[in-house]
Amino acid sequence: RKPRDEEIKSQYIKYVNLEGQLQGTYPLKKILSSFDRKKYWLLSQERRHQEQKEIPICKLVSKQELYKKSKQKQQTTPHILKKELKLTWKVSPNDLTHKLSRSKEWLEKGYQLQVVISDKTKKDRYNQANKDKTI
Repeated sequence: RKPRDEEIKSQYIKYVNLEGQLQGTYPLKKILSSFDRKKYWLLSQERRHQEQKEIPICKLVSKQELYKKSKQKQQTTPHILKKELKLTWKVSPNDLTHKLSRSKEWLEKGYQLQVVISDKTKKDRYNQANKDKTI
């Protein structure tokens, strides 16, 4: 997260108002005392201004607008749900048919599907001919 208000380390900032216009260089304390702290934040536009020894550009933003933007971003960001289908080499034909039909339903719903085919135990090694037959 970008530094805001007292988190800004510089004594002077380049101030950008609500309309996005650069106003000039001002002392940080003067800008912080000039607006309603309940409605607005002063956000630094650079994350690493402390290392660069430059005066950071800081923008006055409405808390309400940031909240609306974050909510809108959450709604537009698709949540990719993942499902995992585990199979062993000794799966019965009926069980395989059922699992494949379930996986088809998941894919149609938009889930991301990962298929894992493994040996149940090391003792249950299945020979290559039977594995090819199962696939």
